[in-house]
Amino acid sequence: MLILDGHGSHPLDVVLFSPLAAAYSKELEDLLHRSQGLLNVQKSDFIRLFWTAYTSSFTVDNILSSFPATGVHPREPDVVLKRFKTPPPPPQRDTNSDFGEEIDSNSWRQVVGLFDVAVPDKSKVEAKQLKQLLHNYQIHNQLYRREIDELRNEITTKNSKKKEQKELKAAAAAHKKQITAEAKQLCEVARIARQKEREARAAQLAAARAQKEQDRVAATTKKSHDKQNTPKRKALSSQNPPTAERRRGAGAQSGDGIEPPPAKPLTKITTRGRIVKLPKKYDSPHLHQTSFKQIPLRRRVPKPLILRIHLMKFLFKRPPKVFN
Repeated sequence: MLILDGHGSHPLDVVLFSPLAAAYSKELEDLLHRSQGLLNVQKSDFIRLFWTAYTSSFTVDNILSSFPATGVHPREPDVVLKRFKTPPPPPQRDTNSDFGEEIDSNSWRQVVGLFDVAVPDKSKVEAKQLKQLLHNYQIHNQLYRREIDELRNEITTKNSKKKEQKELKAAAAAHKKQITAEAKQLCEVARIARQKEREARAAQLAAARAQKEQDRVAATTKKSHDKQNTPKRKALSSQNPPTAERRRGAGAQSGDGIEPPPAKPLTKITTRGRIVKLPKKYDSPHLHQTSFKQIPLRRRVPKPLILRIHLMKFLFKRPPKVFN
């Protein structure tokens, strides 16, 4: 940031800012004349117009001349008073020197001077008509030339805008292509990473299966080895020992008079795993002396249980019902 006081910014105010404003106004007016009101002044036109005016006004010579023009450097306190002095009149030039071999048809002054030299008597009607005709031709010539220049500038402006649009489209297409390529590259990197992850997971699973199979083989080998080293059980004797019933029968037949010990009360294990004691009427000496299998089913099992057994037999013997 540049901070200047009133005297420090005086060269800018007097010498530089005024030409800058005049140059920018001229560029803006030329743009409007060239487009003939067909193109609108947009924000993008400001930089171009301002830069042209800036480069034409902020030159090295103008910047260096701004300091002595304002009397800042070298020091000159009477610089403003010197401007009010009347300059000497310019030397008179020969009138014949204005009409050279090359005459600009756009300059009406040169045309009038040439007419005055060629026509000595300007009071005639023919001379006045000729002068009016030359004036019309000169005005139309200026208008035609100006219109041609404006149309050429308009075509150049449109072509430059089309070129800029093409460049912008090409840059956008290149940017989009670059983004697509980067996206494809990222997808390829992600795919390779997923493939490596799957391969690592498969290798871990294979190693786990191999370890499991190895452990199973080791366990099987150990089990077979332990089975081979286990001693075999001795075979039972072919002669069965006499049962308690036989012993009781033998004791009764021998007549030793020794009574057998009283039998334990009969019990039954139900389907639910409970131990049920039979009623006392089934606990008699006759039952203790007789085998339990010789007692009829009705005496061994209560009536409700017998009914349930018969009902289950009946249900299982029935043929299955067919539903239509």
